[in-house]
Amino acid sequence: MSLTDLLREYGLWAVLLGTFFEGEGVMLMAGGLAHQQILSPSGAWLVGALGAYVGHVVYYSLGRYLKGRDLFSMIPRWKPKIERALPLIRKYPKLSIFIMQYLYGMRIVGAVAMGLSGMPWPTFIGIELINCLIWSGVILMIGYSATAAVLAWLPLAEKSLTGIFIAVLLAMGALYLLIGRGSRWKKPKPDP
Repeated sequence: MSLTDLLREYGLWAVLLGTFFEGEGVMLMAGGLAHQQILSPSGAWLVGALGAYVGHVVYYSLGRYLKGRDLFSMIPRWKPKIERALPLIRKYPKLSIFIMQYLYGMRIVGAVAMGLSGMPWPTFIGIELINCLIWSGVILMIGYSATAAVLAWLPLAEKSLTGIFIAVLLAMGALYLLIGRGSRWKKPKPDP
C-alpha cells in the first residue's frame, strides 16, 4: 500500500485527530493534500472544523471544571497567557471567541480561559461552531493555495508529496511571521 493510498484511507481521521490537538499545521497539510486530490476539500474542511470544535469544547469544559481550583499549580506555563486573556474575555466575551482562535499559541489556552471566565455554555458552543467552520476553511485554503503556488514553481515535485511539504513549511513560516510575531503575549517592559 502506497503513502497516497494510506492518506486516502486514513487522511480524514488524521485531520480529525490532528485538529483536536494542534490545528494549523494539520489544516495546511490537508489543504495541500486536497490540492493533490488525495483528500476531499469539503471533507477536510468539515472534519477539520469538527476536530477543532470538539477540542475547544473539551478545553472549555476543562476550564469550567477547574474553575476555583488551583489550575496554575497543575499547569504553571498557562498562567501568564490566561491572566492576560481573562480581561479580554470578560470585556468582549463573544468577540474573544474569534480572537483567541487566531492568536498564535492561544487556541487551547484561550478555550480553557473562556471556561474559567464563566462564559455561558450556549454562548460558547454556538459561536465556537461558526468560528471553527471559518477557521478551518481559511487555513485549508491557505494550504491549498500555497501548494498550488509551490507546485507551479516545482513541476517535478507534482508527482510526489515533496511539493506539499515544501508548501506547508512555507505557509507555516508566512503565518508565523504575519500572525505569530504580532500576537506574542509578552508583558510590556516596565518604564525605567
